[in-house]
Amino acid sequence: MSRFLSKSKHIDSRQCTACGIDLAKINGKTLTEALKQAKWKHGYVKEWLNNWVYVCPRCHANELDIYPFLYSDKVMRTVSDVIAPSSKSEALDFCGFAFSKSALQRH
Repeated sequence: MSRFLSKSKHIDSRQCTACGIDLAKINGKTLTEALKQAKWKHGYVKEWLNNWVYVCPRCHANELDIYPFLYSDKVMRTVSDVIAPSSKSEALDFCGFAFSKSALQRH
């Protein structure tokens, strides 16, 4: 069974039930690529491919690594922005779409 939460599941809270931090959303295609790179052996969910998938940046840090996701502050971020914020965590706005410096540098 997957540790990732699909779009179709009802989520009462937007916080991780394991560690308590805010959940993030990642594009399903990006998540699938991240899991392949992490040599994930637990399978994939076909419905991920065309949806946003809820993930925990702390609990899924190894799988997400450098891949950008949409965090609760509506900024595209990477794990390092959430786990160990730095000057690269500062949000940059491009026509209303915000990215951290690290998310832009990674892809």
